[in-house]
Amino acid sequence: MSKNNFKDIDEKLHSLPRPTLPPEKKQEILQKINQVERDKQDNSFNFKKSIMGSVAGVGAIAALIAFLFLIGTVETEPRQGSEEGQHDTHQYIFEGEGKNWTALFKVVIEEKVDLEGKHFVESEEYFELTYKRSIDELSEIEELEFSFETRTGGGSRKYNFPEDSPPHRGVFTWEGESTGGLMVSENEIIEVNVMWADKEDVFTIEANQ
Repeated sequence: MSKNNFKDIDEKLHSLPRPTLPPEKKQEILQKINQVERDKQDNSFNFKKSIMGSVAGVGAIAALIAFLFLIGTVETEPRQGSEEGQHDTHQYIFEGEGKNWTALFKVVIEEKVDLEGKHFVESEEYFELTYKRSIDELSEIEELEFSFETRTGGGSRKYNFPEDSPPHRGVFTWEGESTGGLMVSENEIIEVNVMWADKEDVFTIEANQ
């Protein structure tokens, strides 16, 4: 069959009257087309919503990490105004001697302020008594007692020596600590009293300038 014959047949087919669709059929086809368009829009919206949800989720996680980091930074920063953060330290050394003994008194004082703004004092004290003569002179003593007085109280100590165990050195010490509102003053004159073998030595010690 020639090309001209095909052309003639095609022209005859196009010239034939087209069948008319009933209104209900047209409505059904239109509804299907509209449904296809809505499905496309819904799929596009859901895809965008999924993307936005993922971005929001990542943002929430980043915000949580930043918040936790901020909390850790705040908790690890040193607190201001604590007892250990506000204090002044003083150290005094008192010295002096009597006829038979020398004495040294050392005190380290910390003035502090608590969280309520109240002032208080903590101190560590050390007292040392030294015999000026030969230790042999103490070989027969049975007891030795000394004391000293300060504005905060002072201290004392008593030694007992059995007959077979006399003091082997002429240095005797005392240590103490205190907490309160008063503290030892560098201007104090401290009285020292020593008693041993029915003897007594009383003298004063003062702070080194």
